[in-house]
Amino acid sequence: MNTDALSAILNDPEAMKKITAIASELSAPAKSAAPAAESQSDPSAELLQRAVPLLSSIAKSGQHAADPNRLRLLAALKPFVSGATASELDHAARLLSVAHMARTAAVQILSSNPSAPKEV
Repeated sequence: MNTDALSAILNDPEAMKKITAIASELSAPAKSAAPAAESQSDPSAELLQRAVPLLSSIAKSGQHAADPNRLRLLAALKPFVSGATASELDHAARLLSVAHMARTAAVQILSSNPSAPKEV
């Protein structure tokens, strides 16, 4: 999924409400459950709400993985290189984005665990 699209979804409160509702429906038992069960909080919705800031920061880190001017330069060069080289340039940009997202995720996870190593 495109990181811009992911960021747009994570930053849209309406979309997050829909996702939370879908997660609740998917994890909920059959509708014949007792009404008392409905008054309890949904663990999947709570988990999703806790994960949103983490996912948002990870997606944002992927967007800012490389200098936009350098990415534009590489995109401008693509018509002048072979198809394989142009494909490799695109692949390298995606890998850079994924690497930054993985580093951000590791930092977030390690910062929430006090017994984890301090360096990433």
